[in-house]
Amino acid sequence: MSKENVISRGRILLVDDDEGVRRLVEKLLEKCGYSVTGVGLAHQCLERLSESTFDLILLDHILPDMDGLLLLQLVRDRLGKSQKPIVYLTGMADDTTKRRAFEIGVDDYVTKPFDPGDFMARVSRQMTKGVSVRVEAELELPHL
Repeated sequence: MSKENVISRGRILLVDDDEGVRRLVEKLLEKCGYSVTGVGLAHQCLERLSESTFDLILLDHILPDMDGLLLLQLVRDRLGKSQKPIVYLTGMADDTTKRRAFEIGVDDYVTKPFDPGDFMARVSRQMTKGVSVRVEAELELPHL
């Protein structure tokens, strides 16, 4: 079955400078029905966000052109905290980085290497959360 005949479960922006990791994660996500746009640089991430809409963003911490926490802050500033789920996907397991990422507004934190089943459960949870946020935003109740 070609990609054109598959109905996407959602659009994901994957930001990771390691091409091997990016391909592996793209393959895993696409196998589960997600449409994935993979980029290797922070400025490419910002360009894609200005061009397209995504349901979930996966961000690496160490990028060649910008620190991942700074990129996370820029993305959150553009999208707002409740707009789109963001998952930090990184090899950085230290508590300081993790705590700072959550303070800035990351929705989940996955450390590489990761278990594929656990990773996909987290992605699915965030995608469901993102859908419910959009539905709530669309349902404007009249003031009584």
